[in-house]
Amino acid sequence: MGLDIEELLPSSASNKKSVEYYLKKRYEKIFKTLFTNNDKDLKEYTCTDEFPKFTERNLTVNFAEAVKNRYPGSVCWYEFSFQAEEDAKSEKEKDNEHFDAVIVSPNEDLFVLICEAKRNYPESGFVKIEDDIQRIQKYGRSIGEAVSNGGKYSYFGVILLDGWDDKNIVRLRDKRGIKHLSLWEEDNLHLIKKLFTGEILNSIINNPEKHAEFHISFNDVEQENAIHKTIREQYTIKVIVWEIQAGK
Repeated sequence: MGLDIEELLPSSASNKKSVEYYLKKRYEKIFKTLFTNNDKDLKEYTCTDEFPKFTERNLTVNFAEAVKNRYPGSVCWYEFSFQAEEDAKSEKEKDNEHFDAVIVSPNEDLFVLICEAKRNYPESGFVKIEDDIQRIQKYGRSIGEAVSNGGKYSYFGVILLDGWDDKNIVRLRDKRGIKHLSLWEEDNLHLIKKLFTGEILNSIINNPEKHAEFHISFNDVEQENAIHKTIREQYTIKVIVWEIQAGK
């Protein structure tokens, strides 16, 4: 039978059987091995000449591996194509429709996760995130046509975000201009929750209150683990999951 959202994502990282726990431990292992030279500017190791930004594929791959750790037997396909014929303006647009990742657990816990990633949130802004949520809501359950087994799956949308806590680069443009945000400030840890419960998404998600989220940072990792100072002090990851109801 399908999985409930509270079972899928227990709220505490101290729960050693949670996706959050496996995800943080995976990143810690990576960061203890890479980017350990604190004398080097982190941007030298990333895909930008201006600011440190990790590519979105790291978000999807590492999240998928954490899910597979928690739910052995799960499989993942990246850049999962689907057709949106009624919306596509050209054959090229139809061919380019895809989700960043689709994760399927075909064993005892039957679920499908449809994942979209946005790097350097909130600089990327709410608009692109809202677009991703709308696409997942509209087309997510159509993935069932490609899933074997015929079991009763639960379908979940997943938004993967990361950001750098540097007020010089982490920005959100709103109607009043540029608003500086810190993902580590308590008032801003729940920005996405506020978005989910706002008028914008009430029309998209049947029950916006029924979602799970967690936030990972690395400022609590032991100093002797030599994680790069910029990552320890600035890098943060946020994961939001909600159930895609039938008929959506």
